[in-house]
Amino acid sequence: MTNTPFTEKLLKDIAMVGIVLLSGKHLSSGLRAARKWKREYENKKREDITKALRNLSHRKLLTLQYTDNGDLKATITSKGKQTIRRIDLDAMMLPRSDKWDGTWHVVIFDVPNKKSKNRSAFTQHIKNMGFQLMQKSVWAYPYKCHEEIMILRKFYEIEKHVIYIETKFVEDEPVWKSKFGL
Repeated sequence: MTNTPFTEKLLKDIAMVGIVLLSGKHLSSGLRAARKWKREYENKKREDITKALRNLSHRKLLTLQYTDNGDLKATITSKGKQTIRRIDLDAMMLPRSDKWDGTWHVVIFDVPNKKSKNRSAFTQHIKNMGFQLMQKSVWAYPYKCHEEIMILRKFYEIEKHVIYIETKFVEDEPVWKSKFGL
């Protein structure tokens, strides 16, 4: 079964409302989020929501069970949490600003062969996000992206093998500026 935007959104919303409601410090914001969630889904047909929930359950992304008082309880599985992170990663975009500050953001990595699938996925991800290859396992981007790289390297379980560098000098800078349209 393929993901539909509604099914993906429902999974993410279940996770977010659950997390916020369980957070004691932010109970009032959690209740506001739950009310917003309720308003958004009130207009959806009950059968569409049920179908999406069954789809998520069938794919083992969440478990469904009825409580003693008859309420339906949806619990996100570890596979579901992984899917939520993947959805968020797929939507992740690198920032661009109107004016470049002259700083190059460089990612260097040396990932062992036993993690070659992780390395390939990480490489493809940063390439798709706009990084340019400088040389083997060295990629550059002209705008701040430290947080995004930290998230990606953790997700792909290669934290120890990836280094993020900010530098003001890059050899052949005019070439690199032209690659990024600067």
